[in-house]
Amino acid sequence: MKYKKLDKKDKEVAFKRAKSVKNWIVQQGIATPHTVYFPAYAGTVILEQEYPGTGFQIVSLSADEKKHNMQWSVDSDWVMANANNIAKKKGFYEKIYSKWCPAAKEYYKIIDNLSTKGITDIESDYSKFAQIYTLQYAYAMVADLFLHWSDIAFSEIIAKYPDLEKEIHRLSMPCEKSFMQEEELSKLLLRKKLGSKAQCTLADLKKQDDYTRILEHQKRFFWIENNYKDTDPISVSKFYSRIRKISLVGLSENIHALESYEIEWMQNASILTRVIAPNDYYLISLISKNAVWQDKRKQANLIGNYWINEFIKVATTMTGLSVPFMQHMHPDEFMELLKTGKVDKKEINARQKRYFSLFTEKGGSALDAKLLDQICFKKKMDVNVTELKGVSASPGKVKAKVCIILHPGKEKFKKRCVLVAHMTRPEYVPIMKQAVAIVTGEGGITSHAAIVSRELGIPCIVGTRHATEVFKDGDLVEVDADKGIVRKIK
Repeated sequence: MKYKKLDKKDKEVAFKRAKSVKNWIVQQGIATPHTVYFPAYAGTVILEQEYPGTGFQIVSLSADEKKHNMQWSVDSDWVMANANNIAKKKGFYEKIYSKWCPAAKEYYKIIDNLSTKGITDIESDYSKFAQIYTLQYAYAMVADLFLHWSDIAFSEIIAKYPDLEKEIHRLSMPCEKSFMQEEELSKLLLRKKLGSKAQCTLADLKKQDDYTRILEHQKRFFWIENNYKDTDPISVSKFYSRIRKISLVGLSENIHALESYEIEWMQNASILTRVIAPNDYYLISLISKNAVWQDKRKQANLIGNYWINEFIKVATTMTGLSVPFMQHMHPDEFMELLKTGKVDKKEINARQKRYFSLFTEKGGSALDAKLLDQICFKKKMDVNVTELKGVSASPGKVKAKVCIILHPGKEKFKKRCVLVAHMTRPEYVPIMKQAVAIVTGEGGITSHAAIVSRELGIPCIVGTRHATEVFKDGDLVEVDADKGIVRKIK
């Protein structure tokens, strides 16, 4: 696949389009230009090629070395309108999903081959990986279109059936177990199988079948705490340590709850089909299906991010260039480096200080980072604000102190606090299990924070926009997730 760049005229059009956006959806997280280029290009260029009128009109990527986070920004008004149009065309969403399935299957064939044989011809292997990774990503970007649309559709349906709020909440949950639930179930079953042998060291288990089972677990789930930059595999010993800590008390009940997840969802769905209008049922079930697709998309991405870094590590031995340097390259530049050994070092070094790129249906390119100052991605927040409203993702009401975590693993979370973050990802889960409530700046009712909080049964408010700015570590807050309001008490 040849990735198209924006020419001078296309850049001017893209920048003008970006400046005209009135409302941005802004997501932040740990990432690199290399990894987030794929969804940006896939969602604009490839999705538009496959389904004209569906691809994102504008995607902005930006980063500042002082903030360490990548910012992904899309036009909110366009996203909402496009998602609404797709939802109205019965069967169109399902048609795109049916195109993703074989693309994803082909993608995992490539991954399995890399896992078995390793990287043998980096130029060829990377090219094959990048091509199918981009294609399956393009279809899956439709799931992202529905993230914010879901909140409005859900709220409108709840307003029609206030007495069925809990049942509709359950129906909006994914109709299949998430990869995090699958990993949890696998751990619980391993703990049950181990029994008293959980007291043994990992070395003691190496000659037994139990070690093989733990090794298989690691091979299946080594990637679950990856982000879009850091992809060190979870080791066998770390997984075993977690398995050993699982209590036998309530173990069978927890296993049953996870094993019967889909059955309980279907039972709840069958009840609602008889009491809500067919179109409302379709929309809620669409939200549920989208959450499943979003989870599958995320799994493909976390595994993909691992292999991107593996390609980069191999390339360091060939080129002498550092991992951070190549993480700031775009895929087309990386392929050119592998082919010719040529790279614009001045350009890539500048990106490590400040980065800005725009993507449209014409292609994607890095722009002068100084242009960032001319785009207003987020309205400034009044420093005196003490209350924020968001989307109620999981009901409940608590009072506790705030603990802001932007980089899990690098910052320590205080137990029994309210977790406040831009948004959560799989690497946040160990922290989320210690929180009494969760508040995020981004996300909707099918976001990672929303789904996990409902699984944990703790209050959660998402989409507050400014939670990490308004609240500080140690602030005492009241999280009223029944109303979607979080306020500072003192």
